[in-house]
Amino acid sequence: MWFTDNGERAGTFDGHNGTIWMLDVTRDSKKLVTASADMSCAVWDVESGKRFFEIVLAGPGRYCSWAEGSEQFCVVVDPFRKKPSCIQIFDFASLTEENKEPLRRFDLSASGLPTQKKITICKWTALNKHLLVADELGMIRVLDPVSGEVTKAVQGHTGRVNELRFNHEKTLFITGASDNLAKLWDANELTCLCTYETEVPVNGVDISPIKEHVVLGGGQDAMEVTTTSTKSGKFEARFFHMVFAEEFGRVKGHFGPINTLAFHPNGTGFASGSEDGYIRLHKFDADYFKYHNDLDNIDELLKEARLADEEDKKTTA
Repeated sequence: MWFTDNGERAGTFDGHNGTIWMLDVTRDSKKLVTASADMSCAVWDVESGKRFFEIVLAGPGRYCSWAEGSEQFCVVVDPFRKKPSCIQIFDFASLTEENKEPLRRFDLSASGLPTQKKITICKWTALNKHLLVADELGMIRVLDPVSGEVTKAVQGHTGRVNELRFNHEKTLFITGASDNLAKLWDANELTCLCTYETEVPVNGVDISPIKEHVVLGGGQDAMEVTTTSTKSGKFEARFFHMVFAEEFGRVKGHFGPINTLAFHPNGTGFASGSEDGYIRLHKFDADYFKYHNDLDNIDELLKEARLADEEDKKTTA
């Protein structure tokens, strides 16, 4: 864990013995859940780094996600020893002094997914009504978190879905996939609203909380990076208008594929994590906030533009 203002490391969460494929923090930033290739998931106290408990899984942990309210979480388990990929839901609220582990409530599967194919993403929809599930064949499904019934399904991409992010209200979500496309979706109807095209696999995507913008990132597969230049690898973060799908900017800096992207919660910047071993924090300047259209939150943008101008003046002085 790192401080974003000065880059200092605040501490580490030690305990896993394999790759940590995913982590998720509760909305109040008090608890952290991690899913690891060591066939376990763990829940941690964010402030102290103490591990509340570890759960042994039936296979490598691929993904994890807190439900709204932070009383339950889901974990995606990879196929292992002829067992298919599955989703396990745990009830964190069931913890007591006698019951040291959370109650495992449900084991769900993605109906129609071949045995050895992986579920790559599983997120809770608004009010925890459903689970939104994507896989490496490009399918997107909506599952009932109690019965496991697939209520909706669509062939979203022709390649592996690498990332899925909601907007703040969870009315929209964006996906990035290995078919070189990112797509914006209506979360209720599961219909594609817009497509953003690139020349390389898309690994990271996010939606701005204050502007009608989306950011995409990716690049060539890691095994091909050593045979190409940074320029041809397309390792930039690319900005598109969310509605018109027009690319209006790129941010360079990484010399390997971008694996993940995230806007700052107040829209003042973004973070990018890459195969090159670096996390880069980017802060938007005043010109970014002054650039707007009728769909943007004008009051919030003008406020951020004033703050950015004041900071620039202090730096110059």
